[in-house]
Amino acid sequence: TDLLNILQDPAKRLSLLIWRFGPLAGWPQARRRIVRKSIMVMAGQLARKLILPWQQYPWCLWPLALKDVDEAKRKECARDLLRSPTCCLDSSFSRRLRHLHPRESELLSSDVQTFLATVFTRIAPTSTFIER
Repeated sequence: TDLLNILQDPAKRLSLLIWRFGPLAGWPQARRRIVRKSIMVMAGQLARKLILPWQQYPWCLWPLALKDVDEAKRKECARDLLRSPTCCLDSSFSRRLRHLHPRESELLSSDVQTFLATVFTRIAPTSTFIER
């Protein structure tokens, strides 16, 4: 959010650079381009490493692992897993989970919930893991 706010109002958000290089209006076009490009690259990298992985399998299965999640959200997550094309599932975990539990009621069982909670608490997602 902070990076995107810089793009919306650079004069307000880039006070350190303005202190160093003077008012934005006096900056050469090349400096403006470098700052814009750097901000866009940083926002893209953050989204790719910190947001996108959690929206993909197996990490988007988190509603099935937590006990305090609304039942409707858990059912939606189970249905999404069952409806997802095989190509959208990671081969090492989500495909196997769907193969072992091909019905929504099975995915919503307390045994699967306990298993997923254990898996998600023991796996440490790192940038190395995400890059693979």
